[in-house]
Amino acid sequence: MSTGISPDSGLRWKAVLFDVDDTLVDFGASAVAGVRDLLGDILADAGSGLEDGLDEQWVELTEFYYPRFLSGEMTFLDMQLARMSALLSWAGAVVPDRDGLIDLEHRRQEVMTRHYQLFPDVLPTLEAAVQAGLVIGVVSNSDGPHQRAKLAAVGLADTFAAVVISGDLGVAKPEAKIFLAGCRELALEPAEVAYVGDKLDVDALGAAGAGLTGIWLDRLGTANALDVPPTVCVISSLVDLPMLWTAPAGSGGAPGSADFSSP
Repeated sequence: MSTGISPDSGLRWKAVLFDVDDTLVDFGASAVAGVRDLLGDILADAGSGLEDGLDEQWVELTEFYYPRFLSGEMTFLDMQLARMSALLSWAGAVVPDRDGLIDLEHRRQEVMTRHYQLFPDVLPTLEAAVQAGLVIGVVSNSDGPHQRAKLAAVGLADTFAAVVISGDLGVAKPEAKIFLAGCRELALEPAEVAYVGDKLDVDALGAAGAGLTGIWLDRLGTANALDVPPTVCVISSLVDLPMLWTAPAGSGGAPGSADFSSP
């Protein structure tokens, strides 16, 4: 796919690749909302006092089991079922057999899909990127069919020139191979591509290590409390991204610069 970018276009890159969860899609909120909608009555009947701990427990279990899927230790389905079983056990609820867990997980996915939504800064930024002449794509850690269904649910199924997902490739961020696969899909060199994600280590540092411009989308405003390497750009909203792709070489926001966050 041609970018139509000439040397004097004023654009620093020819393409921008994006993370999906908690970068484009407000996945954290939708996942918890889906769990509450589906399992609220079940867990409430167990008398666990879940209102004070369900959100935190779901996040904790996800952080425990999800890396096991990414490493290849568990399949995506087995990860989901193990997490669901652990949540029910935590609540003191009856844990069904495998078929029952699969049914419950499928229902959770259906409910969660209804909660998927883009962050408000996503569509304006994607539209601005395309209008500027940039190619846009996705590189994501997840199961392939699951992530493509998510993009379809929020209206982005046909938006990107490249969609690279760890479950399809067999390699996950922050490994360089997955970022380089995104560049190959666009027929571009890593130096011609920027990558934007909500995690400093997995996204921004991983991309920078592969030769791309790594951009940390620090939605939570934690950058000031961390030692952010100078090889990483920092923005607090996607609306700040055009400042980076139009900044002249050697100016603030380029790799080796300081924070480029909004005030």
